[in-house]
Amino acid sequence: MSDKHLEYLWAAAPEKRYENFIHRAADFEEVWMIGDAEGELQCEIESCLCLCVWPEKAFAQRYQAENLPGAACNVFSVELDTFLKQAEALPEEIAFAVFPTGHNDRITDKEQLLHDLDEELENY
Repeated sequence: MSDKHLEYLWAAAPEKRYENFIHRAADFEEVWMIGDAEGELQCEIESCLCLCVWPEKAFAQRYQAENLPGAACNVFSVELDTFLKQAEALPEEIAFAVFPTGHNDRITDKEQLLHDLDEELENY
C-alpha cells in the first residue's frame, strides 16, 4: 500500500476505516493488535473498555508511535479464525476500537463486529 493511501485511510472517517478493516481482515485473514507482556492492550475510549484492532501492521505501528510512545508493547498479528474464536469468548462488556487513530474513533460491540466479519466472509 502506498504512503498516500495509508495517509488517506488514517485521515478517513471512522465508518470508512471500519469498512476497510472488515474488508482487509476478511481478505488477508488476519487482524493486527498491540499487546503488552500480559496480552492484548486494552484501552479506554469514551468510557468504554476496548480492544484495539487494525487491518494492517503499518496502522497499528503508527497508532503505537503516536498514542503510546515509550510503552512496553508490541504489534502482532492474529489469524482471523483465531481472532473470531477469541472474540466470541470475551465478556460482553469488552468492546472493540476498530482501526483507531487516536481521534474520532469507532467503537463497536463484539456482536456487531463478529456479524460484520461473518457477513463479509460469506463473499469469499
